[in-house]
Amino acid sequence: MKKSLALILALVFVVAMFAGCSSTDTNTNDPSTTNPGNSGNTATPDVGEDEDSPYHMAYGKFEFNEDGYTDAPYSYELPLSTTDEIFTYWTTCWTPQYIPDGGLKELETLANIEELTGVHIEYEAVSSESRSQNFSVLLAADDLRDIMDQANYFYTGEPRSMIDDGWFINFYDYREYMPNYLYELWARNDIDVLKYGRLDDTTWPTMYGMLVDPAPGSGYMLRQDIMDDLNLGAAADVKTFDQWHDVLTAFKNNGVQWPLAIYQTLELTAGYSFSGYNTAALVSPYGMPAAKVIDGEVQYTLTTEDDKDLATMISTWYAEGLIDPNYASYADNTQMSNPITTGELGCVIFTPSEVASWESTSTDPDTKWMPTPRIKKTENQILQYGQKKSNFHIGSACVSATCENIPLVCTWLDWKWSPEGAEIDNWGIEGLIYNVDENGEKQLSDFVLNNPNGLGTAWVMVLYTNDGLRQPCLNMHKKMYAYPGGEIFLQMFDTWEVKDYGGEYDFPTGVSYTDEQNEELKLYSSDIVTYISENYFAFIDGSKPLSDWDSYVANLYSLGLDKCLAVVQEAYEAYIA
Repeated sequence: MKKSLALILALVFVVAMFAGCSSTDTNTNDPSTTNPGNSGNTATPDVGEDEDSPYHMAYGKFEFNEDGYTDAPYSYELPLSTTDEIFTYWTTCWTPQYIPDGGLKELETLANIEELTGVHIEYEAVSSESRSQNFSVLLAADDLRDIMDQANYFYTGEPRSMIDDGWFINFYDYREYMPNYLYELWARNDIDVLKYGRLDDTTWPTMYGMLVDPAPGSGYMLRQDIMDDLNLGAAADVKTFDQWHDVLTAFKNNGVQWPLAIYQTLELTAGYSFSGYNTAALVSPYGMPAAKVIDGEVQYTLTTEDDKDLATMISTWYAEGLIDPNYASYADNTQMSNPITTGELGCVIFTPSEVASWESTSTDPDTKWMPTPRIKKTENQILQYGQKKSNFHIGSACVSATCENIPLVCTWLDWKWSPEGAEIDNWGIEGLIYNVDENGEKQLSDFVLNNPNGLGTAWVMVLYTNDGLRQPCLNMHKKMYAYPGGEIFLQMFDTWEVKDYGGEYDFPTGVSYTDEQNEELKLYSSDIVTYISENYFAFIDGSKPLSDWDSYVANLYSLGLDKCLAVVQEAYEAYIA
């Protein structure tokens, strides 16, 4: 659910574009092109690379640790290949109007990567709006591309059938070509990272992108300029719900029409908005509520006493006119651009990379947005849920089982995680994307900061360097702020980070389900999700009294909530074991 919502929220920012593809020309005479198939998740086959090989792969050149990972990054000899093989790459582009006439491969960074690695890629950039439909067509035609960004989101069958039915490779079978990916998984020293997205220890259908510097990516921000005018102090000092309520009330009394913005999903990231209630107020129409664990017992958020207490507080604020009643039309900030820029809203969820653009387009030239910490019930409260920093972003990829040189494709993907490859993948071309200052530090160029086409900094970077919204990259996301004055935005991440986090209620992200368990959940989840989506907000806007909360929960149980909880409890206990 969390992944699906994150993808959907990311897609609202993008526009349509044309698609193109190329055939694959492979060298079938070299043993490196052998496809081991899906033979029981066994060890990677020996490709027999020798001194005359046209490839420089990692196979046989590094050691696994006792747990099957690697203890150090691996540096590749370049080029990775001297053959004429061409691989197809199915992806999207959020700003298609700026793609060169010759396609994505003509972008300077991608062209440089091809020249360095010797691996030839034909990119097929499908419009973001049509990706799901296009994926279904390719799947039905048995015509998948060699590399497919976020295929795991668009594949609607059981996750295990991605491998068992021969659609995609099992990355576990090719781990001896991916030492850097294994290293990053191991280096985080977190069992949740090792289990993330796995069907089991030896079944890995997807390669997931990770963050170099994990940090909470968004949170509520207040109009600091208004707070200054009203002598309300600093946004960073608003730490409790009572303090937050006082600021919002002062905003309301001084001309801010709707002090607080909420969204059609209430919050945008589970647990970030109303942290002191130790729950996820994410009302998603696309999946079950987030789970949490208290004293070993799994609970679904949006159904507990904590959720009732939170709904009571928000409904009170709504009745006081502190919340924009148009929340149902706001999937994200792009749909509330007018109230943001005209000063109708005083507290909005932002990412740091958004702030400069919203401030510059505001009708009030003094507009200044600054973050609040995660709001608590009391200043000394220890938060127990939803604040663990994620090591992953939403980018990912699967590799087609029909790709004719899977070892080379896995090698190419892994090179982009190597120390040298990640640097190029993240920073692009010196002189175009960045310059080096007198201290030897990379600084974003004028082309990025004041793009001649009018692209914002973030969109220039995801076009010309790697893109954590779609790719399975090792993303240095804080590079977005490498410019004079950017440190103020880096401090925003620090404001949202909970230094004394307890995390006792967190449900492990590495919990996985058997096919039978998934089938059981599917029997009930659709009706439960629909019922929550149709009823939860009724408590907020007052159309359903809070006295009906127990009836609301009872109806969820009649729809099968107890059976879903039993499945999740079983999977959780298996994970703990």
